[in-house]
This record gives sequence, C-alpha cells and structure tokens, in this order.
Amino acid sequence: MKRFRTILTAALLLAACLPAAALDRKAFSITQCKLQIDLDQTHHALAATGAIEVRNNSPQPQISLVLQISSSLEWKRVTIGENEVEWLSDLYTSDIDHTGALTEIVIQLPEAIPQGGTVTLGVSYGGPIEASAERLVRIGTPVKTALRSDWDRLSDDFSAMRGIGYVVWYPVETDAASLSNGTEVFDTLAAWKPRQAQMEVTFRWPAGEEKSAGMNLVTNGEQRGTAEGQTKGLRSASVVFPAGEVPVVVFGPLISLPREKLVVFHSEPHTQVARDYALALEKDVPIIEEWFGGLKRKVVIVELADPDALPFESGAFLFTPLQPLPDLALETALARVTTHAAFSSPRPWISDGLAAFAQALVRERQAGRRAALNYLNEFADALVSADRPGQKADPAEDAPTLTAQPLTQTHDDLFFRTKAAFVWWMLRDMVGDENLRAALRSYNGMNDHEPGYMQRLIESRLEAGRSLEQFFDDWVYRDRGLPDFAIAAVNTRQTLGGEYVIAVTVENLGDPWCEVPVVLRAPAGERSQRVVVPGHGKAIVRISFHGLPEKVVVNDGSVPESDVSNNAATIEAPAPTKPHEDLPNPPSKHRK
Repeated sequence: MKRFRTILTAALLLAACLPAAALDRKAFSITQCKLQIDLDQTHHALAATGAIEVRNNSPQPQISLVLQISSSLEWKRVTIGENEVEWLSDLYTSDIDHTGALTEIVIQLPEAIPQGGTVTLGVSYGGPIEASAERLVRIGTPVKTALRSDWDRLSDDFSAMRGIGYVVWYPVETDAASLSNGTEVFDTLAAWKPRQAQMEVTFRWPAGEEKSAGMNLVTNGEQRGTAEGQTKGLRSASVVFPAGEVPVVVFGPLISLPREKLVVFHSEPHTQVARDYALALEKDVPIIEEWFGGLKRKVVIVELADPDALPFESGAFLFTPLQPLPDLALETALARVTTHAAFSSPRPWISDGLAAFAQALVRERQAGRRAALNYLNEFADALVSADRPGQKADPAEDAPTLTAQPLTQTHDDLFFRTKAAFVWWMLRDMVGDENLRAALRSYNGMNDHEPGYMQRLIESRLEAGRSLEQFFDDWVYRDRGLPDFAIAAVNTRQTLGGEYVIAVTVENLGDPWCEVPVVLRAPAGERSQRVVVPGHGKAIVRISFHGLPEKVVVNDGSVPESDVSNNAATIEAPAPTKPHEDLPNPPSKHRK
C-alpha cells in the first residue's frame, strides 16, 4: 500500500507540475556514476546499488528528471541524501535495449535544479538479464539470426553483456529510438556518448559456489584488481569504464594467453585456437606499425562462449568466438583491432575507416593489389544501394527516401567503414604511400577539433599549392553519392616507331569529383594512367602501348561507383592509311 501511495502521489504531482509535452529527456547528463553490482548466476540476474550525479544542461530550471534501465530490470529505490524521492515508473519503448523497451522512472525533485546545477541520487535496482531478440524480431529478423547479434545474457556457466545500445544495465536518459526508422538508433547512441561520464563499477560474485569456481571477470574497462570482498564468500573486482565507451562485461571460465603486444582470454579447450589467433595478430603488427606507428596499448581478445555470436569491437578489445579459420582470413580479420591499438580518433570515418583500410593493406601484403581491391569491393553492392541521396530505397511508393550521409556526420557503419575505407585507398593512390603514412603517424586525436584537420595534415606533406579540397568536399564533407564512369570514346593511332597511342575519353555520369585509373590490357600485360574526371564531366587521357592492346577499362575497383557495366571498351586497330593521303596538297619533287 505504501508503494501504491508513493506512485499515486508522484503521478498527481507530475500531472500538476509537468505537462507530458514538457518532459525533456535530454535536460540532464550523468556526470558521475558509481555502482556496486552483485552477479547472481543461479537466477541469471544482477542487483545494483550506487550513486549517480546528474547535471542540468538545459537553459531552464528542471523540477523532474528521467532515468532508464532495461525493461527486464526493476527500480527498487531512489534517494536524495537520506530521503526517498517520489517517482513514477512506466515502460518506454526504445530499441537502445535488446528487449526493445526500457523501465523508465520520472523523478519529482524536492526543488528545481537551475542550469548547470547538480544533484546526487542514490539508486537501487535489479532483475534478470536473459537473451532477447525482441527488438530485431519485430522488424522481421529471424530469431536465430537476431540472437547472433544480440548475444547479451547472464547465465550459469558464461555471462556477457554490453551496455547502452545492447543492454541498458546502468542508468541512462535518452529519447526513444527505433530500428525501423533508418539510422535513428545509431544517431541516438552517438548523441549519448558525449553525455556519458566515466563509470566506476564494483562487481561481486559468490566465491565458494561450485559454479563460480574458476570464473573470471574480463571487461574493456580498467580493472583495478580482484580480491575477496568485505562480505565473506564473495569475490569482487573494481572496474573504471572510460567516458563515451560502450562498457562490456564477460564473466566465465577464461584463462589468459599473454604475449608482448596482446593477450587472449580463452576457454581451456580452445588453447590451440587462441595461439593461432595470437600468431596471426603478431604477423599483422609490422604492417600496422609501418602505417600508424607503434601500438599504444595491448590488443585484448576475449572469447565468447556462443560459437554463433557475431564479433564485437571496442577500441583495442575484440569479443568473439574463437573459431578455427584459415591463416590468411584470420590475419585479415584481426588487422582491425590491431589498428585500433595503434591509432585512435574521435571520428568514426577516420578510426573505423582506417581499420578497414588496414585489412585491405594486409590482403595486399598476402596476395597483391587485386586481392586487396576484391576485399574492398565485398560490400560495394550494399554501398551502391545505400548511397543514393535523394532517391527512394525502393521503387515502391511507400519506400523511404535515402538521405545524404557525409562521412563527417554519419553513424551508419556501411559509410564510416566501407565507404571510408575506399576513401583512404583513393587518398593513398592520389598522394602516395610515403606521404599518407607520414600524415597518419603525425595525427593526434586530441588536436582534431574540426573536420578539416585531417585534410590539412595530408596536404602539409604534398608539394606547395597542391590542394585536396575538391576531393574532401565531395567524398568526406558532403555525400554526393557515387560516380558512374563510362568510356565515351576510344581513338587509336600508330606511331612511326610501331607504338600505339590510345586516346580514351572518360565520362563521369555521377556527381563526385574523382581521380581514377584507366587501364589498357593485352595478353602480354597492361599499362595504366590516372585521370581526373569532375562530376558530370569528361576527361581525355592518352596512353602509349607497345603493340595493340585489346581492351581499355576505366577504374580497377579502387573507386566505388554506382554502375560498372559501362567501364570497358574493345580497342580496334586504326584503319590503314596511304602515305600522304591525309594531306590536302601532297608535296611534289618537281614543284618549285
């Protein structure tokens, strides 16, 4: 009855003081968060207590604030000082949690908090965290496929859970976001990151129970030791999670394989597979350090128990099933996390784009340029479908219109990974390996305060007066879609020395400015030359060739484009000509 009166009182106060339309879920940000979380393997649950400090960032005084946790969890108590505060709880639909909903409370504060003011709340909550595919299933994803992505759960023998965007196991405050609304979930998470404070969490679990024997806690935070807790029979580990990172917690029977530049946490049956992963990663280190400088921190690979789980990266951490893979495939896959250990940037198109670019560099080392370009183009079809700003995603009338996604603003990994990887490869072809490597090694994320920083860094390595403005404007700062190259004309001329000069007119039917290779091919070999083609413009390139080539191709796969069906043309031999027949008045030896 007491709880009912509390909720009723809160409801009446909120109705009187705060119209629903005025509720601002972005007014406050969490500036400090300290939690103690007890892990209950038997019931697949957690119980949390702690304190959070929130600050009013809005220009208006706030008399109420919102806190949210996963819908599988339940709020128990909220206090300010020694006093309990009144709050109203409800289910709030949002896909930032794997259940597709949050347990939200609206707290009525004793007094309004002015702009910049803070208040510290004591909180208590808990409940089970089971596997859930609800948010993905309701948009049509098959359950089995959805659970590969949403693998977060607490269980008897192995537990793994990520934070906001997967399982909201700590307090947050955000607006609703739906996976059915394009990139809304990714945009919401990107807006939340700058508002997320450093979080200090002490995890505790039973030490004497048989199922807890050999269990270890591994996280992507800074772990400050594991020890016996103050309460007899408990072990505890204190972890500090950095601001702006999605915290990841894994609790299971894992042992470590330490090396100089990495550590692999793995189950005992997969010891040999863990060694294979370590060896593959060590083969990547030389090329990663050549391009990005020495590794700034160790790479950490953490095994997930579910063999079907999709890997998850968090900086230099990789959470993944340890599946036996061919050596070359494993080296390529691990180049991503190795790059993150050497290079960091607050901009996803730089950080994640370079990680994907590094994978192509590893493929090039393994099997040459063609293999690297084939790797880059594995997701080209998906990029072509997505990167058509202003057009409908489907001819159907109710299909959504695709919006422009500049690399500096997008939160869609198809753009900040796939398209960005192409951009880095194109820059490499344009400015050369040495210049790009030098720029990357001198990059400092702490100095990257505005979008043009990287452009100027690269230009500083080039000859005076050379500008990359047009390229960055069309490919990075704006989303002008993709180019569409076509061979508009081919003219062949044979020289007196027996060489052939092929004049190729290249047309760009798309919008962005491009520098693209034009390749002449013959059974004996090929020759290429680069040409700049503006959007909706033409350019002519002349290439000499020993013998008559068979084919001319524009774009070797290094530039993503919307249509590659018109990229090639057959080269015809020039028509034979009689001596001087091309002259209007042939000279005569008798003419004076």
